[in-house]
Amino acid sequence: MSVVTELNSIYDVLKTKYPSATIVRQDVPSSPKANTFVVRIQYTDSKTETRASFLNDREFQLIYFGTSSVDVLTKADELNRLFQNDRFVVPIRDSLRYIRVKGFSYGAAFKSASGVDSLIAIMQTETREARDFETYEKITSVIADIKE
Repeated sequence: MSVVTELNSIYDVLKTKYPSATIVRQDVPSSPKANTFVVRIQYTDSKTETRASFLNDREFQLIYFGTSSVDVLTKADELNRLFQNDRFVVPIRDSLRYIRVKGFSYGAAFKSASGVDSLIAIMQTETREARDFETYEKITSVIADIKE
């Protein structure tokens, strides 16, 4: 599964929780406005888990620009509860599968270069994927020729 699909899936959860917020994927605006989220990939590591599957460990930055330091800390607490208590998984867009949330952390609120209060949270996730194997034509009929 692609990183873009996972970014879009996290976007969908944020848009459902905060329908009036502006949500940006990957690129941080140069002059962000209050009530804006940015979802960015920070780190990715793919490992072989079994001969038939591999594990994607990823970290996403969730940046929030708010009206005050209290506003950004409140949003960070809400996100922490959303991803750690209410749901341990994020539904993958256009799929029956999920992104598993392994951890959620955030630091202190700060003023961005444009003077907007902001906060950066890190969400650790994992997904499992089956390896692609060569497919063969199926046997559609068998004829038994028995000779005595």
